[in-house]
Amino acid sequence: MPAQERDEFRTALIQNGGDAMRDVIAMYEAEFRAFEDKLYADVTTGKMSVLDMQKRTYDFVVTMRDRSMKAVRSAPDKDFLAYADTQLELMRLASKSNFKACYEMVELGGLSLDTATSMGPDLRAALTRVSAAQAVAARTGAAHPVKREPAGEAEIQLVVHQYGDRNGDMAWLQAMGSKDFSNVTYEQRCHSAIIWVETLRAQPDALAARLLAQ
Repeated sequence: MPAQERDEFRTALIQNGGDAMRDVIAMYEAEFRAFEDKLYADVTTGKMSVLDMQKRTYDFVVTMRDRSMKAVRSAPDKDFLAYADTQLELMRLASKSNFKACYEMVELGGLSLDTATSMGPDLRAALTRVSAAQAVAARTGAAHPVKREPAGEAEIQLVVHQYGDRNGDMAWLQAMGSKDFSNVTYEQRCHSAIIWVETLRAQPDALAARLLAQ
């Protein structure tokens, strides 16, 4: 791809994908270059529509996001918990207007394409902060990985008990295990997901990081 056209094409992708796309490019330059070469070729030869391009770009970003999570989960407590806090910030904001954006952060580990492309400016700004914190955690996790032991059964049961004390919905917690949310409303899912993350963050930092990393 000619350099000028690459710059223009990449600028357009960043404008559509925001800072999340910029962070992916910075972390995975070689992979992104190969991806954009193929995408550009398919777009310029009429092999794909704008919607197809959006879907393929989203799938690429999700793949790279999931790949980076191994490093994120190994980041020092400060950076890993800062990332978790930006997610919680987005969830609290989304609870006022977009229940799906709220609960998907926990249930899916990120936002679906439909949710990510239908958010208002406030939530998009919050998602930018999530992406930035994830990029920091991925870098420090790769450079200075922390090995965390999984939380023990007694620790998990204590957190579940505290979750219940905070009026967390046990039906949602059970649905998280079965992946059957048919009996839980969107509002319940959002409310419960927030309480769950708040309960985890209420633990001492080292334990909170171990629980969130599982």
